[in-house]
Formats: sequence, structure tokens, C-alpha cells
Amino acid sequence: MTRTAAQYLILALLSMSAALECLAGSDARPSWDSYKTVVTKNIFLRDRGSRRAERGREAPPPPPPPERFIVLRGTIQQGEDSRAFLEDVRTGKTEVRRPGETLAAGRLGAITLSYIEYECNGAVKRVEIGANLEGAASLPVAFHEIPEVLNGTAMPAAPTASGEPPSAEEAAILERLRQRRQNEGGN
Repeated sequence: MTRTAAQYLILALLSMSAALECLAGSDARPSWDSYKTVVTKNIFLRDRGSRRAERGREAPPPPPPPERFIVLRGTIQQGEDSRAFLEDVRTGKTEVRRPGETLAAGRLGAITLSYIEYECNGAVKRVEIGANLEGAASLPVAFHEIPEVLNGTAMPAAPTASGEPPSAEEAAILERLRQRRQNEGGN
């Protein structure tokens, strides 16, 4: 063997032994903590650091109760028999119910011509026509009727919450909106 070949062989053995010592002395994989700075201070993320972690811990708000979406649209009485017309504004479907039937989380109590009694969790709520089962006033029209109101094919304007027809100023505004809708290519 020549002298240079022996030198190359010794150099190769030394470099291999140094590499093996480095691998044996360190962990096979670095821990996640070594990347913590990159994750928390990444300039490409909108929400960096602890704000993002804090937001992830918050629980989503609970879904609204079903009573919020059921609106009393009317009642009828035929002799001793009375019924209530209740609309689910999410779907636009109207159901006819009798006293004593289950409804959402409670049951339907007495039915009169102007209101119903909704019994839930031992409490009795008086629900007027046009209000949801929580007792809050609802929109004068259902969500599925909004296109007809905008293009003018719906019935005349519904009375306000107080039972009065809209004022002349409100009627004029509604008429201008209807005309604008027709001019924009609507029906």
C-alpha cells in the first residue's frame, strides 16, 4: 500500500468513528420543545402564540333552544275543540297542535283566540300570536316568505307588533323598495 492510500484509510476511519460518537451521544430525534419558538413566533400565522392557544380552549356557545324558532301564527276554536298553528321558521313548516300535546321541550296548555299557554319546566308562559315560544316577538313574516315580500307578490303589509297597519311613511318606503326591486330585474 502506498503512503497516500494509508493516509486516506486512516482519515476515513477517524471520521467514521467521530460520526458514530456523535450519533451515540445524542437522541435519535429532537424533542418537540426545540421547535416551540418556530411555532409560537411564526410570522406567517395570523394569530401567533398564546392567543391562539387560549382561543382553542374556549367552548363553543350552546345551540339556541328550539323554542326560539317556533312561532305561534294563529289559533282556531270550533265548539269545544281548539287548535294552534305553530310555524318552525327554520324550515317554514306549520304544524297544527291541540292542548296537551308535546311541543319542543314542554307541552301545549290552554288555547284561546289570542294566545296559548306553553308549559315548560313547571312554568307556564303566555305566548301571544306572532311571538315565539320564549315569548319574544317574531318577524311579521317567516323567513321563507321574504322573497315574496321583496318582489311585491306577497299579501299587503302585515300589521305591526301593536296590531296597527303601517304608517303612510312606512308604506311609502315599502312601495319604493318594491319598485326598486322591479327596476333591477326582479319580478
